[in-house]
Amino acid sequence: MTSQSSPNFSTFGFLPSSADLAEIRKYFQEIAQLPVATQAVDRFFKFWFSPFPIPDNAAASVVKELIKHQCERYFLESFQESIYLLFVSWAQSRNLEACREFLERLDRSFAPQQFTPLLLPYRVRTWFESFYSSPDYDDLRRTIALYLQSESHQPVSTRWSDRYFDFCLKSISLDRNRPLFQRQFARRLAIYLQKRFQLKLALYVARSQSQFETPEHNPTIFGDDFLQILKTILASSFSSQQYKKAQLFTRKTQRENYQKFKKILLLYLVFCAEQSETKNWISIEIGQKLNCLFARQNLNPTTDGLRLTTCNEIVNLLMTEDYQTPSSLFLKLVSRGKFLTLTSTLMKLLLVSPESRDRLEQCAAALLRYYERQPHETAKRVVPLFEILKIALAIASKDIEYSLVAVKEYSDRPGEKHLDNYRVFTQLKYDETLGF
Repeated sequence: MTSQSSPNFSTFGFLPSSADLAEIRKYFQEIAQLPVATQAVDRFFKFWFSPFPIPDNAAASVVKELIKHQCERYFLESFQESIYLLFVSWAQSRNLEACREFLERLDRSFAPQQFTPLLLPYRVRTWFESFYSSPDYDDLRRTIALYLQSESHQPVSTRWSDRYFDFCLKSISLDRNRPLFQRQFARRLAIYLQKRFQLKLALYVARSQSQFETPEHNPTIFGDDFLQILKTILASSFSSQQYKKAQLFTRKTQRENYQKFKKILLLYLVFCAEQSETKNWISIEIGQKLNCLFARQNLNPTTDGLRLTTCNEIVNLLMTEDYQTPSSLFLKLVSRGKFLTLTSTLMKLLLVSPESRDRLEQCAAALLRYYERQPHETAKRVVPLFEILKIALAIASKDIEYSLVAVKEYSDRPGEKHLDNYRVFTQLKYDETLGF
């Protein structure tokens, strides 16, 4: 398309073609490569926020038509995509200053007291005002702020939930109602942030137990109790005994029908040498769920799809069944402070169904957004759970191997009473370059 040609909008609904929208994408891909980042920043704000008519090029022609035909959705999606294109370019070159300047200028442009787009057409102003007050802008801003915070080690936001926003990013990446560029970017940043946390955690664990190393900054919210909590997580969820139980479960259920599979799954999830009241009612609730789950399939072979769906349903039961509010089982566990019990059960599921991690992170994101809306005192009570879950998922990634090794002769398996006799050893299993 040349700068003089008109965009090929559909007669029915005036929908832009993919080629039209590609012109906007191409323009911002080009300015993202400018050697001076401030030039790209200036061009971005000139393109979107200057009084119309905007610069005369193919991308501008498409935007004019989007405005003319009231294509708000495509206008705002193109606006967001242009932000992500610039941000990815700067993140890859580690240009933190450009990211920071861009974020500050974007906030100023949308600030109610000095709303820059006042000079824009009324239609565009209302679109921008709507976008500024939407969850989409909040997610976008938090995404950039979270990256800056992780790279500069300086707090950018004071919201407690930002620490766990990688759960939301993973959830966004799995949401097919979101634009493809947003899903791809969310997944990329979520993986990047999670890997950074994994490395920081492993380095801290290694140095904090050494008399000859300078201690690293503790990457968790737990203070002096952190190592004891970590050992408890390892003993309850990632010990050699747990891996053997998971392997035994997989072997036992390979050729069983679905009804037998569900019975063995229940035994696997709730079996514990020391039974307790908590374990008993977890067993009852999961048992009731499994008993009526896909009952018509009971006599059929257990397919891989049925295994995954069943494990995902148990994740929902333990966390949120409607993706809006906590499940009754979740509330019961949290009200009793059974964070480690809940996490341990979820990790047992992941050992036999690694693909259920996506569902777990989607549920965690839904719960995070729920508790963001609750009073501070209510939210504060669940923060330790999100932290324990974050640590457990870092261990479950298998990029770094954690071992709980006895430093004194001790014949029994590690239990909470004897964890002082154990040390945690870490080993990097995959030599990957950590890059955005």
